[in-house]
Amino acid sequence: MAFYGVGIDAEVIRLIVEIKLKLANKYGAFGIRQLDLAFKNYDRDRRMDLDAEEFVGVLNALGIFVRHIDYQALTKYFGRDRPGVDYASFVDRFREPLCSKKEKLVKQVFDKLDTNGSGYLDPAEIGSPPLSKLTCTSRTKTSTS
Repeated sequence: MAFYGVGIDAEVIRLIVEIKLKLANKYGAFGIRQLDLAFKNYDRDRRMDLDAEEFVGVLNALGIFVRHIDYQALTKYFGRDRPGVDYASFVDRFREPLCSKKEKLVKQVFDKLDTNGSGYLDPAEIGSPPLSKLTCTSRTKTSTS
């Protein structure tokens, strides 16, 4: 197998799916949270990345055991610009995208908070308008008879 060539993307996708399934089977809906906590616990130097030994420790602590070459492929893939596994790029692969309703609500909240329209929130904007002014749609469906 060409782990360090063209085939690394496909192999990493396979490994991510395998790890997701193992997390879901063991922790249910809290799998991503357990991954997040384990990552932070093993990050000894608090640089938000793990060296190879720390990374193996995270997966093993979660009951995930893969072949040595799989650890190498994951480490190489998620540490492309530096040695080790980057926290954000690894953990974000396990997060599911927001559904359109939730995405719309998050954008609505953001737009209310971004009072100067810069596209960024600065400390003065956070908490400025009350969130009660947001218009939320009802969760109950109305039936028409």
